[in-house]
Amino acid sequence: MSLPRSSLSIVLANNDFVRELNKSYRSKNEYTNVLSFPADECIKMKKVNKEIILGDVILALKKIREESKEQNKIFQNHFAHLIVHGILHLLGYIHLHRKEAEEMEELERIILKNMGIGNPYILDMPR
Repeated sequence: MSLPRSSLSIVLANNDFVRELNKSYRSKNEYTNVLSFPADECIKMKKVNKEIILGDVILALKKIREESKEQNKIFQNHFAHLIVHGILHLLGYIHLHRKEAEEMEELERIILKNMGIGNPYILDMPR
């Protein structure tokens, strides 16, 4: 299978910046670990010079470090999981309902397993 050439941006930001984005775009005045902004409102992929521009993934680095410690997860694994999670949102996956969440989480587990990373949904994983 041949996939089209694609690009996206990944932004490492501080917690306050991500909270402000969350407030502005999702009307949620709270901290979060990752936000995804598809290239357009319809989550359709835009082509520019035969390249698909997926959008932006914004990661709150300090929040991710805090979660890693709280959940006893290896930082790099948690960070990788949230990048995968954010990219799946750019590709149109959502988790508003249980079935959608289960589908997205299963795909995350498969991708992470291929990267040599265990199930991110098991808390208190041994380091």
